[in-house]
Amino acid sequence: MQQPTCIPKGLEALIFSIYFSAVGSLSEDECWETFGSPKSDLTDTYKFATEQALARAKFLETDELIVLQAFVIFLMSLRNHCSIRLMWSLTALAVRLAQNAGIHRDGSHFNLSPFTVEMRRRLWWSICVLDSRACEDSGHDATLPHSGADTLIPLNINDSDMTVQMKESPQPRVGLTEMSFSIVRFEATSLFRRLQYNPTRCLGHNNEEQDLAEKMKQISETQTRLQNLYLKHCDLSDPFLWYIYTIAQIVFTKMQLVAHHPSLRRAGYTELPKETQEYLFTSSIMILEYWLALNTEKKTQKWRWLCETYIQWYALAFLLSALCVRPESEEVERAWNAVDATLQLGLKLSNIAQKTTGINPSGVSDIDEFFCDAYKPLHRLIKKARAARSRTSPPKENAAQPPQAEITNMAPQDGPGTAIGGVEGNSLMMENFSDASLLHGFGSSGYSVPQEIPDLYYPWIYNFEFPGEGYNTSSGSIN
Repeated sequence: MQQPTCIPKGLEALIFSIYFSAVGSLSEDECWETFGSPKSDLTDTYKFATEQALARAKFLETDELIVLQAFVIFLMSLRNHCSIRLMWSLTALAVRLAQNAGIHRDGSHFNLSPFTVEMRRRLWWSICVLDSRACEDSGHDATLPHSGADTLIPLNINDSDMTVQMKESPQPRVGLTEMSFSIVRFEATSLFRRLQYNPTRCLGHNNEEQDLAEKMKQISETQTRLQNLYLKHCDLSDPFLWYIYTIAQIVFTKMQLVAHHPSLRRAGYTELPKETQEYLFTSSIMILEYWLALNTEKKTQKWRWLCETYIQWYALAFLLSALCVRPESEEVERAWNAVDATLQLGLKLSNIAQKTTGINPSGVSDIDEFFCDAYKPLHRLIKKARAARSRTSPPKENAAQPPQAEITNMAPQDGPGTAIGGVEGNSLMMENFSDASLLHGFGSSGYSVPQEIPDLYYPWIYNFEFPGEGYNTSSGSIN
């Protein structure tokens, strides 16, 4: 701060990327209170400054790790402020820069210091997350190669376990650390890549039933391992741990849709076994409801920036396909509530929608392609599903009313180890604590986020404390 002209160009780029990310994580009110400026002005200012700092650091030519770190941190926040097409292109650029720097190879091959090895792993897998998400958003194949990269998942440690001077790698910790959330995301990204890549199909040998069974086995094994290593240690009364746990439930439920996706593309929803149809239909609803909860819960608002643009395309596409053929029922109405709320909130959070004159509050599914490029692939499917709905049920007179805060017990009773179930099979418990202003006007029957035990809610929702450490769900008593 005292000698800004003496800052190394790489460090300058890193600092400005952190400034840009910090501003992006703040609400509009926090920006006014802290900086006395609207968030849009601050975002534009620090975005431009970061771009200039990266250019000065010659990020397209240098092999400096710190410059690539700056670029990746910049991209993590930029996805909330740019189009999917631009994000896809810039992420591909990050992949190429990482390969040029050699961080797709594990640092242990090159006699590097343990600190450098660990930082390379964190950086590479952060790029993998960006590439995986850009792949899902754009509908293209991943930029990352399926062979040639062998960088290991980072260690489950705290930052205090590392020093620049250390000679040996620290031992990974048991339970939750400062890296656990990132590791869960990295593991999920690795699984997503494996599910998408089928070497037997590439060679012309494809047994679809066997392929699906193998994918479901991979999902189950990965989920069980992460459950035992990290997720079972989550105290869901802590907002951030609830945030981690909810994202994990979304990810592993979505993976089952990813595994079934080739069958859906080939034969369609109606050709799936009845049991599979029902399970995936309920799972898709839960995915959207959990995503809505992540983006409306006030206690976790400070981390909302990370996932607010992570639209659940697989769940949306599956539900819309199902809604084209399913008869009217309470479950179908619940699905439409989740779909409409997701589309409206997704548009509201998108940068393009924020710069338009507004969003149609009465018919979110009547989406105009002008609003957001991300929804173009769904446009025809949305129209088809809405046409099917209009044939089976008359429009509701109060369709534009704000959501009701009534409590409904919608969580299916899953057995232990299922994707929707939580620790020892218990679903997440939530109630009417969402930020309703974000969901204004999407439907008449309201949006109710998942909950399981109607008479018990977590203390951070209502700002009181339980006089003990846990709750015995079998006896209804507090331990």
